Amino acid sequence: MTCPACNATLVVECSLRHERSLGDKLFSARLRARRCKVCGLTAPDVFDLGAFELAVARVIAHSGEASPNELRFLRGAIGYDRVDAARALLCSPDDVSAWEAGHSPIPAFTLQALRDLVLLRTAGVAWFPIQVQRARNADPLSQPPDPLQRDSGTVERRPRHRRPHLTLRTNTR
Repeated sequence: MTCPACNATLVVECSLRHERSLGDKLFSARLRARRCKVCGLTAPDVFDLGAFELAVARVIAHSGEASPNELRFLRGAIGYDRVDAARALLCSPDDVSAWEAGHSPIPAFTLQALRDLVLLRTAGVAWFPIQVQRARNADPLSQPPDPLQRDSGTVERRPRHRRPHLTLRTNTR
């Protein structure tokens, strides 16, 4: 394996703490990653990153409540655009836009249908132990951090034979 930034072949396996902030919640987990010894670039494993996003969607779906940003995230996590979501939820794309923008509340039965759809689409995916906590100085429009991060000294090595955890665990404060 070579580094995508500098094409060096001195790449080692490690783990990376990945965080995703949605509204006032901060989701975090350790993902498998590869770090370049030459330039310090650390990149998470693509499979683990996708499984993390689906695990976050599943935690939000189980919570029973969803902010406009979380609604947008849920829709995107299962690969739906506004038109697909409107078809699945038996409403118009304008309704989906209004819910995601926070202009109108989502009806309870529609939220339940979206939750069921997310849980159905994410069934059978390998899960990570995810920690959920209140984000400090939460910005409702915050974006996830860049998954390609430079080495900041927070990388810990993990033995190659160890597989990621396959259970879902949430810790809320």
